[in-house]
Amino acid sequence: SCGNEEAIQRVSDELEKFDTIIINLYNQIETNPIKVLNESEKLIKKTKTDADPNNLRWNKLNSLYALRAETFYKTREYEKSITEIFNDIKNTQEMLGGDLYIGDNSAIHLACNYVKLKDLKKTKYYLNKASSGWYITDYVYANYYEVIGSKTKAITAYNKILKKENLDHYYFYKDAQ
Repeated sequence: SCGNEEAIQRVSDELEKFDTIIINLYNQIETNPIKVLNESEKLIKKTKTDADPNNLRWNKLNSLYALRAETFYKTREYEKSITEIFNDIKNTQEMLGGDLYIGDNSAIHLACNYVKLKDLKKTKYYLNKASSGWYITDYVYANYYEVIGSKTKAITAYNKILKKENLDHYYFYKDAQ
């Protein structure tokens, strides 16, 4: 039993150390996106080649691809953001085996990028793949209606967001307003 607790502690410590690095990089996206991209690229290479005794490679890559997707999105490099989202999806596929699975999170992030690229067909496709009622889905739909010029639908969708009771997790609340 004692060895098991030590193993759990090792995994926990390694993840905590890694999360600290990731959070630090997230905090630099606005001020130094180039550094974030360079550092994350190095970390991806290191993660892929280093020994992985605690089986955390997948978790680490997942965080790094998400960080890069976010950075590219914020710097308006939407195609590159999409590439990183698909790197993440492929990483998950390698871990789980089987077909490419696009979860809610990835579907929404893809829709966000495609709406910015004004590729409305793909925006709609990925929006439909995401679970409705997920807080960000409503916002992307509202944004989608705005881009296609359906002003009434956009306003209705934004107002629906504003009427929600619990907006603590609503990163987009201000944007909806």
